[in-house]
This record gives sequence, C-alpha cells and structure tokens, in this order.
Amino acid sequence: MVTCYDHWSAKILNKSNIDCLLVGDSLAVVMHGFDSTVHATIEMMALHVAAVVRGAPDKFIIADMPFLSCSKGLEPTMDAVQTLMQAGAHAIKIEGADHQAELIKHIVEAGSQGIQNHGQKRRLKKISHFPIFLFPCSDASASKPNPSPIARAN
Repeated sequence: MVTCYDHWSAKILNKSNIDCLLVGDSLAVVMHGFDSTVHATIEMMALHVAAVVRGAPDKFIIADMPFLSCSKGLEPTMDAVQTLMQAGAHAIKIEGADHQAELIKHIVEAGSQGIQNHGQKRRLKKISHFPIFLFPCSDASASKPNPSPIARAN
C-alpha cells in the first residue's frame, strides 16, 4: 500500500504491482499546505478519492476518515462513510481505538468495508467474513495475540 492524492500519480501507480492505494488525510498538509491533518474535511477527502479512483481503476482504494469525523455520532459518521464510498473508495480507514467497536460493527453490518488504525505497529488481522481489517497496536510482540473489543463485536 502507498499513499496517493491525485489523478496523475494514481495513473502511474495503476501500472505498478502495488495493489492498494490510501488517500490519506495527510493530503491536507501535502496537497493543500496546511500545518496539520486536522484541516482535512470529508469534502476534501472525497474530491481526492474520486481523482485517485479515476486514475487507478484497477486498484483497491482506501480513504481516511478525517480527524473527529467518527466522533460526531452514528448518523454523521455514516453520512461521511457514504460520501467517501460514493466518491469511489472501496474501504475507509478509521483512526481510533477500542471505543470505536460499535461504530465499526455498524459500518460492517451496513455493508461497508473499514480499516482501523491503532497506531504505528501494524498487524493485519481478518475479523469477519467482511473485508474489514484491524491494525492493532500493542507493546507485545507481533507473535502474541492482541485481543480487541472490535474483534469480539463481530
């Protein structure tokens, strides 16, 4: 997986053997000149997702949920997920921890795909028959299990 923000780069990456592109909220800094990712909005993300999807139609596209977009309640969160999925994202990435378990369960049950990011240490773990994955962060070694309420939510 690599991060991609624009149509031109996506066209180049579409010819590569990279299978997954992330449209990250870091686009607020890289593409728009802000000093932080907190300035990324759903509208900004959707615009870039659509451009990347058009440039890389053969790739699996993941869209970041911007800062606090999953903390405004279920309805606004689902509206944001819908916006990104309608822009062409195949999955969304949620920043957060175990307090997002019910939200992620709802997103999966609604038929969307999600990816949760717990931090820097990442370990892919399939948790249901839906293509939703966790990236749990733990001080334990990657060989030790890191049970999560999200896995239990399914």
